[in-house]
Amino acid sequence: MGVIPPALQGRGRRAMDREWASVLSACERRDPAGHAVHLASGLLFMAVLPLGTAPGNIMSAVLLGIFLARWRVTLPLLRPLLGWTPTPVVIALVAWLALSITWSHEPDRGVHLLGSLRVFLLPMVLAPLLLRSHWLAGALLGGITLQALVQCGEYALHRGAWNYDGMARFGGFTSDPGKAGLWDAIGVCGGAAMALSMGARPAALGLVLMMVNLLGAVASGTRRQLAALALVLPALLGWALIMLPERRARVVILVVVGAIASLAAWPFMGPSIAVRLRQTTEQLRGPVESAHEGAPPTGQSDARDASDSAFAPGAAERSPDAAPGAIPPPPMGGIVHYDLRSYYWSAVLDGFREHPWRGLGLGSAATAIREARLRPEMEAWLRVVIDREYADRTADENEHDLRSRLNSSHPHSTWLQLLAEGGVIGLLLGVLAWLLAWASVLTRTIVTRGRDPLPLASAAAILLWAIGAIFDASINSTSLGSVVVLAMLGALGSPTGHAQRALRING
Repeated sequence: MGVIPPALQGRGRRAMDREWASVLSACERRDPAGHAVHLASGLLFMAVLPLGTAPGNIMSAVLLGIFLARWRVTLPLLRPLLGWTPTPVVIALVAWLALSITWSHEPDRGVHLLGSLRVFLLPMVLAPLLLRSHWLAGALLGGITLQALVQCGEYALHRGAWNYDGMARFGGFTSDPGKAGLWDAIGVCGGAAMALSMGARPAALGLVLMMVNLLGAVASGTRRQLAALALVLPALLGWALIMLPERRARVVILVVVGAIASLAAWPFMGPSIAVRLRQTTEQLRGPVESAHEGAPPTGQSDARDASDSAFAPGAAERSPDAAPGAIPPPPMGGIVHYDLRSYYWSAVLDGFREHPWRGLGLGSAATAIREARLRPEMEAWLRVVIDREYADRTADENEHDLRSRLNSSHPHSTWLQLLAEGGVIGLLLGVLAWLLAWASVLTRTIVTRGRDPLPLASAAAILLWAIGAIFDASINSTSLGSVVVLAMLGALGSPTGHAQRALRING
């Protein structure tokens, strides 16, 4: 499995790496002034990528313009990029999803989602800079940590409020806790990789970055990322124990320091963690038990589609002072009494069964959720729950809340969205593209013997993304952009000369 053209695969991995490094060096030498501008723009792009969608979009457009303006030196890189193993599968996936718009129930939404797939151009516009891949990774980790610090500041300001109950979520610059939580978790992987693979001083810095981003992840309130970290971090430590025997003492130190820091932070962050644990426990007990106990939902869906704001017939006639009735059992099992994911998942799976091979078409998950067979029962049950939880609000306010919970633009699962909208073909292409990207990063990790933090961190973070994508995220530029950038840095960065230099420095 190579990272440059198949024609070079027979010469061995070292020959391929030398060829790739040679192409990158030629690109840099032939236009040093243009390369300097390109590099500065690339570093700025990586730094603002975690801070918000708009700044990232602006800088990605700037990078595309620079790439095209330098076409004489940048176009030769396209051939190696096309030989990168995930590339043909990604092209096939994008083509299939674009074709699916022709039978989509909501083609306008499909076109919008297709626009998010522009992030697959990032390897092309950043490839000329990959001799400085560690600089790019450092800028990205710096932006992620800045985002986490802002989240921690928001948390600290709200933590002292008289009415703080641990339920608040903080998104920092993005104002989106879900997106911020993903970047926080990636930052934890980056800091852990530095702490495990680098020299004493960089390792100490990595440990600090790891803890700051972990606090940011807690402040974001995204349990899926914390759960993914609970799986990925032990795997990362296990990898270090096996592949880096000389770092075993470092692993022990990392665990001990991490435990001490967590205990020290518990009085500050503990209330939020306790609330999330209690939520999870209540969900696992089952909605029927909670319903019979009269327990209302402890929170709301973390992603609502407010596009459908029409009130149900007769909503205005309901008295705002009417006492809500007893909460009946929910119409389905699972965790629907809290965040409706089981309802969304059931709806899109029903839609998938209509067209299992081709899917419903890009953008059609919203239609499947809006027209779910369980919608009448779910609506009746949820109306009673909301009326009891928010008895002080008007009937119209509660009705709007009800509609926003019942309607979602995606099922809160990237993999289920691919299955429902792209069918079996779309899911297989998506899973294959992810597997090939992850395998190429793992291969680079093995080649560098785990002593280069860049592929090590990328491998851990790409796995983390796949776990989190089971429970949330969607086909959007932020989520996909993160995994595309990680795969590019981990697999295509660190050509032979730079990897060997990293081995000498860190070994």
